[in-house]
Amino acid sequence: MTENKSKEQIEAEILKEAQAAAAKEKTERKEKGSPAPLQKEKKTEKPTTKEKLEGAAGSKGGGVVKQALETVKTLRKKPEEQKERKVKFERVYTVPIKKPVSRTRRTRTAARTLRAFILKHSKAKEVKIEQEVNHYIWARGYQKPPNKVRVSVSVDEEGVATVSLKK
Repeated sequence: MTENKSKEQIEAEILKEAQAAAAKEKTERKEKGSPAPLQKEKKTEKPTTKEKLEGAAGSKGGGVVKQALETVKTLRKKPEEQKERKVKFERVYTVPIKKPVSRTRRTRTAARTLRAFILKHSKAKEVKIEQEVNHYIWARGYQKPPNKVRVSVSVDEEGVATVSLKK
């Protein structure tokens, strides 16, 4: 249930619960006949996670809130061990990316041409171009891409081709 909710949704639910508790407290104060405060109430700052947990511990929904916040914490954590890709094959290509197009779109077209070339020759399902290759293509601006680029392509068993710059 709460596992599928995003962080924003969980925070919104917590704030709704707090507002409901504040409204209930106001109505109880009016019923008791306590005098209204002379000054306007200050806007409450957003409570910290620790305060939310402490405040919710006494209420009925304390376990749910605690569980939701723990779920958010686990989502934030980076995986300790990244999956090691099993490389199916690795090849080096010299890709001709010069293509006669308008002056303002040359580099963008070159990037698309590189992606299409890798898809065609590696028969991969997906192509991931590393940032280093992208910087190399865009280094001289959007009007003057390099005529060709030498890249190393490694395809894993899942069909994902990773393109890196070959120096």
